[in-house]
Amino acid sequence: MSSRKWKTLEVERHFVIQAPVDATVLPYQDGVLLTIVVSEDPRTEVLADVFDVSAEDVAIGPAFLKASLTYFVTTSIASAIKRPVDEYDIQERSENGRWSYQALVPLEMNSAEPDESRFWLARTEWIEGQGRFFLIHWNGPMRFLRKPVLRIFESFTPMSISTE
Repeated sequence: MSSRKWKTLEVERHFVIQAPVDATVLPYQDGVLLTIVVSEDPRTEVLADVFDVSAEDVAIGPAFLKASLTYFVTTSIASAIKRPVDEYDIQERSENGRWSYQALVPLEMNSAEPDESRFWLARTEWIEGQGRFFLIHWNGPMRFLRKPVLRIFESFTPMSISTE
């Protein structure tokens, strides 16, 4: 059992997320709504942002969410790592009108030290009928994926906005 302490953050009425108490939390900067710096050595951070959804996207339902994640993986991640992303798997989750797609992209495999193998984890999330969706992503070594990154991702809860 981990002795690491956690704090809960409500981010501008957009979402609630947990972060380690010792993490650096940077509100809106460089076009990103929230950055959680999990570790400085090596620097690894979770980024979360919110995007508008078009009326056409809402009309077609959650399929736009998977397309948005696929686009992020094949363009943004590919651009960041300076090569095409050929290997990734997208998982779908839905519950009570809340849709989520998640992709884990292997970046560098280190057979000598698997904990140092690097990955990119990305997730899109949408509450059906809402005019916005969320993107949360992280890249770094496997040792941070297990703890604390998975807990940060699992704690991510979008807040519904009133349509009245």
